[in-house]
Amino acid sequence: ILTKQWVTDLIHEFDSNKQESFNGFLTKFLPKKKHYCRTICNQERTYAAINIDSVGYENTYDLLFTLLGVRHSLVTSEHHRRIDQVRKSHAQRKKMTK
Repeated sequence: ILTKQWVTDLIHEFDSNKQESFNGFLTKFLPKKKHYCRTICNQERTYAAINIDSVGYENTYDLLFTLLGVRHSLVTSEHHRRIDQVRKSHAQRKKMTK
C-alpha cells in the first residue's frame, strides 16, 4: 500500500546520481570480488579514484609522475587527455538532458 509518508520519504532535494556514479567509478579501482582489507592498497586506490574524479586523469598522473620522478611519454599524456575529454563531454551531455 502506497502511503503519503512513504512517498514523502522518497522525495528529497538532493540528486544522488553523482554519488552513484562515483561508486561505480570506485569499483574500477577496488573490484568487489577482490579483498584488499589487509593491505594499504584499499586506501591508496580510494585516494587515486577520488583524485581522478576531482581533477581528472591528466592532472592526477602528471602530479604523481612528477612526485615519483617518473618520466611520462607523449603517448601516456595523450591517453590521459583523451580520457578526460570523454569524461567532460559525457558530463556536458548529461547537463543538456536535464
